[in-house]
Amino acid sequence: MERRHQLIGLLIITGILVLAIVISLWRFLQLSPPSEVGNPVAEEPAQETVPAVSTESQAELEARQRERQRSASVQTTVKSFVERYGSFSTESNFANLRDVLPLTTGELETKTHQLLANPPVPTEYYGVTTRVVAITLGEMDEGNAEVTVSTQREETKGATKTTSVRYQSIKLSLQKVNGEWKVSNATWLES
Repeated sequence: MERRHQLIGLLIITGILVLAIVISLWRFLQLSPPSEVGNPVAEEPAQETVPAVSTESQAELEARQRERQRSASVQTTVKSFVERYGSFSTESNFANLRDVLPLTTGELETKTHQLLANPPVPTEYYGVTTRVVAITLGEMDEGNAEVTVSTQREETKGATKTTSVRYQSIKLSLQKVNGEWKVSNATWLES
């Protein structure tokens, strides 16, 4: 009886192996390309893939890359300037204006120093935090740029510290000074 069980087991294992070989062979034949001999189905000619050729010259690519780097540099300066310049607290004693002095041209730096020499005296608490929402580049060349920045300004007023949020834009003029973009003029636009 034991011999009979061994024989049945051997037959089952053999059957499984044969079935696995048949399935593997069938899949292999399905995946292999049809032979030309005795195959009535016409084979479609292979289409050649032609790599896309850029119509831009190397000089144009380099010019575009320089333009991207220049606009990125302008945007970095603008974001840093606007968020500092537009944020103020009566408790900070105009630190925001002193913080932006390295980002300004000589003319704007002089105007800012004049304002700091004779600052308005606040009668009650006032604070504003400015965040850049969007930067729109206007005219720009190698040495000058015009930029409009959309901001979100959170204002806090009075002893009760009432807070409000408003959106306001600021227009900036920039000049390149010793290889760095500097703000030469900043004008808040009516919201």
